[in-house]
Amino acid sequence: MMTTNAPATTIAQIANDLVALVCQGQSEEAIRRYYADDAVQIEAIAYGGGSARTEGKEALLKASKEWSDAREVHGVTIGEPIYSSSEFAFTLALDSTLKASGQRTQEDEIAVYSIKDGKIQTVRFFYGGEAG
Repeated sequence: MMTTNAPATTIAQIANDLVALVCQGQSEEAIRRYYADDAVQIEAIAYGGGSARTEGKEALLKASKEWSDAREVHGVTIGEPIYSSSEFAFTLALDSTLKASGQRTQEDEIAVYSIKDGKIQTVRFFYGGEAG
């Protein structure tokens, strides 16, 4: 019996599709589609007494929903991804309003994604200042 394997998704394909999904406000779909079950996200700053580190796809989906539920996003601009053999990165500019306080914020970040076995294993966000 002959079997064929579908071609592996390349880092460029993952990066470009992830960028498109995020720009369309579909971050949770990006997590479902591309993150490993044991993926880790590391933020530059821990908020609200929580941890800067979130582990596992289910926890990441929950955190993403909580983040989006807490904000009204006015605009997202993402730079062209750059790639290495196992990682990709892009810049991200976000304009949003925190629903609880009404405070509008502009944030600039660099996101770095590490890929293993065709899935996002680790994502790190680098930013400073008064990020929300």
